[in-house]
Amino acid sequence: MESRGFNPESERTLGPSAPEGALQYETPSGKVSVDWKEFSDPSSERKSPDEAVVYLPGAALDARSGSVGSLTKEFAKYGKSSALAISSRIDNPDVEASQFPQAEAIRQFIAERGLKELTIVGNSQGGNKAIDLTYLLQEKNPEIQIKGLVLIGSGGLYEQDSSQVLKRFFKDAAINTPPAVIKNLFKEGSKGIDFVKTSTRVGSDISMGIVKEAFRAPKEFPKRVKLEASDVARRNEHAEHIRAPIVMVQGTADPVSNYRELIPPGSEDQSKKSQEMRAAELKEKLFKQSENISILLAQKKGSHGVQYFRPETVAKTSLYMLERMKRDKKKE
Repeated sequence: MESRGFNPESERTLGPSAPEGALQYETPSGKVSVDWKEFSDPSSERKSPDEAVVYLPGAALDARSGSVGSLTKEFAKYGKSSALAISSRIDNPDVEASQFPQAEAIRQFIAERGLKELTIVGNSQGGNKAIDLTYLLQEKNPEIQIKGLVLIGSGGLYEQDSSQVLKRFFKDAAINTPPAVIKNLFKEGSKGIDFVKTSTRVGSDISMGIVKEAFRAPKEFPKRVKLEASDVARRNEHAEHIRAPIVMVQGTADPVSNYRELIPPGSEDQSKKSQEMRAAELKEKLFKQSENISILLAQKKGSHGVQYFRPETVAKTSLYMLERMKRDKKKE
């Protein structure tokens, strides 16, 4: 294991306990680099130093992306704990199921850091990875409590054509989002301006991430993108083994992770009956061992990047739902 963990203030190498840094782990599929950055909310008292929210961003974004940091800060605030943004990259571009070894490397990092209670959050490709990570922690680190799994526009939920996944991703970013930005600019005044700033930052972060990867290994880049898209487009076989409570956040205009593939027709409203229908369908189709499942449908800003356009709402609502599940279970 090569350590590049560091403390920005003292410049001392601290390994996995550092507030930010990078480590490299060996897995059966090759070396995996794990990058992380820790966030906390100084205005709230932390519940426990061993507790954290772990956020795994999607493709082209990393732990130090500005948009990722904005969202992770909100999870730290409303989770009343530290929150870690964690990104990963496998060295071998020929690995077909590359998310699983990356999840294994992240599992090793979490164990080395000494965390004992986790809420795991993943978006898009990171959602697929979050399912694998939750499964691996259940199997290999039963001493670590998984308080909940939050999936935001996650991949790995149903079978898709991988070439279409890529097309839909770029269409959502380049075609669907700009009109929504302009509409909100005129409709919401100062809030619309904030939305434009947020959208610009998200677009910039994704563009820079793609450019960085393309320049890092230009010959490998097309193959890597194709294989990673195939991984996201497959239904994750580990989903049915997840025992933790699950909250899903799906944008109603998300073309990459389509909520209509997951819930029964006619159950889109927020009535208790519809919520029960959605939970039953998800348990039957996907999460067979989880006793608590909820799916939230984001109507406004319901694109694939809903969590970056409304970071506070997504963090606050998803953590509230996990807490409510916990309270309801105690009443039973």
